[in-house]
Amino acid sequence: MHAQELALDPREIVRRFRETHTHSHARWPASELVPDRVTVRTPRDEPVDDGCLPAPLRAELRAYSSAHPHRTITFLKHRRTVDGRAERIVDDGANLPGEAQLLVLSQTVTLADWDSVRVVTDLFVARKDDVDPRRP
Repeated sequence: MHAQELALDPREIVRRFRETHTHSHARWPASELVPDRVTVRTPRDEPVDDGCLPAPLRAELRAYSSAHPHRTITFLKHRRTVDGRAERIVDDGANLPGEAQLLVLSQTVTLADWDSVRVVTDLFVARKDDVDPRRP
């Protein structure tokens, strides 16, 4: 590995994600109103599935699913932030899956010029479950 390359430890990334994740419902105490700029839904009201993914993330998920054909993926949460501020949240407040079941997909798009910058991040949280290939 070249000295400038980053060594990625998937387990450490998952652990850090779980440690730093905050429930969207905890962002605004019950005494505060959710800002007008933020749309908040539950997965029951607005289901999250692979059709919600931006095209590059769908391609990554297809590749992951091909490499892990005996796993089912269930999407649980979606958060879109624009310039670091929440814009759209689909979350029911449930805890994250365990480390071995957690699957996180995210994409950040940045547009910057001399006068402005815009950073849009989509974050999806899913649970992966192993399926017995012998079961129909």
